[in-house]
Parts: sequence; structure tokens; C-alpha cells
Amino acid sequence: MASYLRPLFDALSDRLGSKHLGKLIADGTIEIAPVGYMRGRILNRSFVVIDEAQNCTCSQIKMLLTRLGWNSTMVVTGDPDQSNLLPGMSGLQDIATRLDTLEDVAVIRFTNEDVVWHPLVSIFSKLYRRNIGYPPHPHEGKGRFFRTGGVCRNEGNPECFDPRFRDRILQADSTPY
Repeated sequence: MASYLRPLFDALSDRLGSKHLGKLIADGTIEIAPVGYMRGRILNRSFVVIDEAQNCTCSQIKMLLTRLGWNSTMVVTGDPDQSNLLPGMSGLQDIATRLDTLEDVAVIRFTNEDVVWHPLVSIFSKLYRRNIGYPPHPHEGKGRFFRTGGVCRNEGNPECFDPRFRDRILQADSTPY
């Protein structure tokens, strides 16, 4: 298994159990594919998660978004503070700004309170931004900052999201940032 897939498999195993996950992968219900294998595909009747999108360039994000097919939902997640790309290379912030203007797309910006991390991880993240010379996040001090990317909903069904965030998702649909 490629090392970059380990966190995804860990999260899915925690949620589904490794035996059940193995069955879902074996029967094709769950497919895990790197960005490079998505070119030319159309994902109909799918729930697509593009994780760690802060490490995708603008052209990669565009290519991924254009894979959305009929009766599908696409969720793009990422944390701009944790990009491995050179400054200005990540397409996540750019596409979130562009998608925020569309009626059929919700862009959700989570606060530190929304992020399900060990409490110390949130503190470490703030310390690195402030004490090691990282500039403050653009939304810091404004009550919200960009934590997770956009949600492209072809079917417009907020019920498909984690119920803990349902109220925030519905609120984010109508709340300007």
C-alpha cells in the first residue's frame, strides 16, 4: 500500500472496521484512486471525496471537479494551512472562492471548534502559525477561517453529510463569509 493512502485506510477502518472495509473495496462499492487515475472518467451515481485538496494545483482541482457525473455528490476537503505545495500553487483557496458564487454549491468554512482533532493539535497548529513566522490565516480574527473546502452537490441533499455538521452546512448555504 502506498504510504500516502495509509491515513485514508486508517480513517475508513476506524469508521467501518477493516473486515467490512475490505469487502466494500473488493466488491467495488469503495474505490480509492490517486488524482492521476481520474483523467477521462465520469463518476455517475457516486459519492466522491477529494481529500487533502490543499495539495492539488488549480489544474488538478479543475480536472477533478469536471469528473462529477449525474446523481453524484462531490466533497472537496483540505486545510490551506497544511499545503505541501509552494505558496500560491494550491488550487483549493482559488476554487473555493470561485465556487462560493454558485447557487448549487456550498462552500463551508469550519472553525477550530468544528475540527475533530485532539485538543492539543489545534493548539500546535496555532503555535506554528504565530511563533514560527507563518502569517496568520486570512480569516483568523474574523470568527471563522477556512478549514475545509467546498461541497459540490449535484443532487442537493444535505442529509448525506455527517449529522454533527448538518446545521452548519445548512447555515453555510445562506451565510456570507
